Amino acid sequence: MIKNHLKTAWRTLMHNRIYSLSNLIGLTIALLVFMLISSLVIDELSYDRQWGNSNELYRMRVIPKETQEGFKTNISGAPEGLSKVMKTNFPEILGYTTINSSSQK
Repeated sequence: MIKNHLKTAWRTLMHNRIYSLSNLIGLTIALLVFMLISSLVIDELSYDRQWGNSNELYRMRVIPKETQEGFKTNISGAPEGLSKVMKTNFPEILGYTTINSSSQK
């Protein structure tokens, strides 16, 4: 019975080649886009999950409001020393660290 279904499917594919090809290409592109988007979402949701208290981790960012010639600058960081001042002013902060990713050549 399965042989009969496969034979019928093959004959239909050969009879309507352009229609079948466009459906297969569309399905392939849709699956590719789905896999790419799902891998990006999984990567974003797994950020810093390897730490024991990952629900207590926070990242500070500074987003300035000034624009220059229509471009908005987006800085991923905070001014130096801000974490130390926040630690002294807020007793809820258990610890902090700073990351300096700028390289000096």
